[in-house]
Amino acid sequence: MKKKILIFANRHLGFKGIEFLIKNDYPISFVVLASDNDKHIEELVKDHSIPYNYYYKGIQKELAKKFNSGGDWLISFWSSHIIISELINRFSNTLNVHPSLVPLNQGNDCAAWTIRDQTIAGVTIMTINQYVDKGDIYCSQELRYSFPINGKNLYDALLDQCVDFFQEKWSDIYSEKIKPKRQDGFFSYHTRADTNNDRCKKISEVMSLDETIHWILAHDFYPSTTAEIIKNGKKYRLRILVEEIKY
Repeated sequence: MKKKILIFANRHLGFKGIEFLIKNDYPISFVVLASDNDKHIEELVKDHSIPYNYYYKGIQKELAKKFNSGGDWLISFWSSHIIISELINRFSNTLNVHPSLVPLNQGNDCAAWTIRDQTIAGVTIMTINQYVDKGDIYCSQELRYSFPINGKNLYDALLDQCVDFFQEKWSDIYSEKIKPKRQDGFFSYHTRADTNNDRCKKISEVMSLDETIHWILAHDFYPSTTAEIIKNGKKYRLRILVEEIKY
């Protein structure tokens, strides 16, 4: 009997994850698309006659009823929506692909906070529970990066690694050769509000030169967002050019 898989999908990781499962003949029962930015995922699942819908208020409770007799796998491919316990509990197995070395940088904006706090970068495949990024860990992998990478470039590299790492480990996770283990060690957690509050500073605020450079790089997702300063009541974007001097 084929296992039933429900997927919450978003953007590049969602597309590549679903594409991989389709190519390898894993049975997808339903896909929830995060937003209008996921038209490319919509076309993919339509081409393969996979039932889907865009996220709306109440869809999780409806899916909990749909899978009332139980499902096998609940997967989140970088979805922006927190999955409720009522739905999580319908599934025997859950999986979330997260672009940080959990327990470091749980929550939002992992790339930015990795640079901001100068922590190790990486990706983690873990279970889903009622708390954001607090699930048990199937496996993780470090991503080496070097100064002066900015937030956008690290973010892109982490999502590419998420795709590759999921494709490498999925078969062993699916067959239960890899079993999840409880998180331990030092943890950090950030919300989008934390990021937005840190991104804009008054010109009078004092930081070391090293921290200032990493702060500017961390928030450089140009052209969408950058670090900002407020001077004389006006707000200014900040970017920085850092080049190694070779003799």
